[in-house]
Amino acid sequence: MAKQWNYLASEPFQARYLLVAGLLRRFDNILEIGSYKTPVFQFIDDERKNVLSVDPMVFDEVKSGHQSSTALDYRCLAMPAFDGQPYAMVVLGLDLPATPKLHRLLREAEIVVIEFPEDAQWKRSRESFDKLVADLKLHTLLKVHLDLEGNDYSAFGNANEWPPRTQRYIHVVSARHQKMGSLAGANPFVRPLTEINTGGSAMLNTDYIAAKIFPEAAFEFSHGASKDINYLGGGLLYYTLAYMARAKTCVCLGSGGAFVPRLMRQAQHDIGLAEHGRTILVDGVKGNYGCPNWTEADSFFRQNFPDIEIVFADTADAAAAMAAAGQRIDYLHIDADHSLQGSLTDFDNYLPLMRPGALITFHDTRPNAHSSVTCWQAVEQIRQRGFEVVNFDQLGSGVAIIKVPLG
Repeated sequence: MAKQWNYLASEPFQARYLLVAGLLRRFDNILEIGSYKTPVFQFIDDERKNVLSVDPMVFDEVKSGHQSSTALDYRCLAMPAFDGQPYAMVVLGLDLPATPKLHRLLREAEIVVIEFPEDAQWKRSRESFDKLVADLKLHTLLKVHLDLEGNDYSAFGNANEWPPRTQRYIHVVSARHQKMGSLAGANPFVRPLTEINTGGSAMLNTDYIAAKIFPEAAFEFSHGASKDINYLGGGLLYYTLAYMARAKTCVCLGSGGAFVPRLMRQAQHDIGLAEHGRTILVDGVKGNYGCPNWTEADSFFRQNFPDIEIVFADTADAAAAMAAAGQRIDYLHIDADHSLQGSLTDFDNYLPLMRPGALITFHDTRPNAHSSVTCWQAVEQIRQRGFEVVNFDQLGSGVAIIKVPLG
């Protein structure tokens, strides 16, 4: 019987799969070559992604209608991969024959995550990798060294097992991109927007947008926007809702870069409601998600939007104060607490303050976008209560629109 590599499925080695799965989060189509017994889709939570793992040494496995492994040599793959749609490629444990098809797959992929072991006895993978980089002029976007020495591998010490190769190297390379920034920066949820050019916009004043809306607007990518190409993305939704609803009172709960309240207030200015309208930003200035960058009095946001009212308080305390003052809200944006219970509490606390027919937007509604973000689960619970909900979970990290009943 041929020797096995079952140690690859051990808990210490699962670290490499989890790391690779994180690097692939921004891609909807993923091709894995050489999955052995642990296809990467086992470590990807979003079952809507298309993941195909091929390895002639494994049995077929189906996780969902979109994710499967098959006992297939990569040289038998149909081309182009994924019918020409953008895709990422994964090769864990590089030990492949270099063929014209492999070269084409590497060239056409948006990124390729290549991982291999390297020690005094095993140099073949490194030599193969260096040759691929040289021959295809691949750009190295990221390098990671995993030292898995010192973990317990005693269960894999029998004569039928290869000894664990604990020095692992992960390289993210690309023939199409020269740096990670060209892949939409830190945003793992938005496809590259290279096809978009806002320079000829007649409807929108892109000079003003670049000068006032995007500066220091951290986390704009989570709304499907891109300051690099002056693209508002979902930001146009917040502006439009305030504009079309003629919202006299807009309230934004949480805003790391104050992107949303800027657009709310700008809509009020543009339809002549600024004098009689209010935009209120509530932030407790705490937590691990989107802690604000505008708290200083001389920040760009506070200098350029001085008429946005800022309330430094927990959202529950701010809701109680608004209720005591008889405040009514036309448009509310929820983006403070990112837990299921916390976001539902915000929804319930502010619902009595909403005018009949008012609108609520709810951010971070993309399922499983981050393991510790659970507020997306609140949307379905709100829907089950009978509210009208439209969830644009594909937009940035997701945003839902919720309508407050008229009666």
